[in-house]
Amino acid sequence: MTDIRRTTVGVLAKRLQAYGVRYAFGIPSGQVLPAIEAFEAHGIRFVLVSHEMTAAFMADVVGRLTGVPGVALATLGPGATNLATGVGNALLDRSPCLVITGQVPTAQVGRRVQMHVDHQQLFRPLTKGSFRVPPGRTIETIDRAVRLATAEPPGPVHLDLLEDF
Repeated sequence: MTDIRRTTVGVLAKRLQAYGVRYAFGIPSGQVLPAIEAFEAHGIRFVLVSHEMTAAFMADVVGRLTGVPGVALATLGPGATNLATGVGNALLDRSPCLVITGQVPTAQVGRRVQMHVDHQQLFRPLTKGSFRVPPGRTIETIDRAVRLATAEPPGPVHLDLLEDF
């Protein structure tokens, strides 16, 4: 069994906890289950919502009220597209938040597979930045995303997590 604290999602959770993140909002599904487990292991409470759009609105409000990036979590494809309205709202309201999506395994990126959506293309116009979290550069990517989300004017930043990392 893999020690969740040493995986990419474990590093992600530890960094977010260090930045003061206390909650992540979303729907448990496939590619994001390891992230949810890592959040819980690092003291970040996962809050189940009824729709991904709600997760994005909740992350928007948490970021706006606290200055600490709110976190919305969704699986690939339709889960990610459901975040779009709330993410757009966070951009317009200048709310620091992180939008985290699960993605297919590396070997399937760019291939025509069920539920695959190019998350970077989807979120680029709705965020201050959209990044795939590369193996070996997790801390650097997360730190960059948090700095960008909280820099003036604050706003949402997207992180895409490959399923096999």
